[in-house]
Parts: sequence; structure tokens; C-alpha cells
Amino acid sequence: MEGETHCPTCGQQCSKAIPEGLSESAVDLKKVFEKRGVHLTLLQAKLICVLKNKNRPVSYNLIMETIYGFRPDGDYPLHKTLHVVASVARRKIKKSGLDWDLKVVWGYGYELEER
Repeated sequence: MEGETHCPTCGQQCSKAIPEGLSESAVDLKKVFEKRGVHLTLLQAKLICVLKNKNRPVSYNLIMETIYGFRPDGDYPLHKTLHVVASVARRKIKKSGLDWDLKVVWGYGYELEER
């Protein structure tokens, strides 16, 4: 199929590339954390970018589609994978001293609150 790309995280084919603005923001966010002595993985940074400035919960499915790109077959990593990424990202946010709180919205998704 024309326009198919490969997911930079898992290498599987997907029909849409990850939005470029998301990757650039994730790289910028990684730099902010690195200045505070905390290393974020690109996947953790992308998760935080998806949630940042939304001021509302974001569904698991929308997070997965945004981070991994749209996959018509719906072949995304399990939600448990996202839970692990979010759990580690939450610890790193606390360690960084940023005034953010990554919250679980059970059965729906995640929300990032900026205090």
C-alpha cells in the first residue's frame, strides 16, 4: 500500500506515520527532563506529549494510535504495555520535580494534570 511506513518503536508496518509534531515535541520534552537529570525514553516522552495541555482524559485507543500510528488491523501492543510505560513515566515526572501528575482514568485512559 502506498504511503506505508514502519513504526519506529516496534517496526511493524502502519499506514500513517507518527505525526511529526509529536516526535519533535517529544524530543524537546526529553531535553527538558535531561536538564533536570532525568532520562525519558522516546515512548515515555510521546505519551506525556499526547496528554500535555489536553486538560481532559485521553482514551487508551487514541493514545496508542497517536504514539504508534494508525493501524487498520488494530494490531497495537497490549494496554498493559501502555500501563508500564505510564507507570515509569509517572515516577520520572515526580523525580524531575515538575508540577505534573499523570493519573489513570480507570477503564478509559490517562490524564496529565498540571498543578
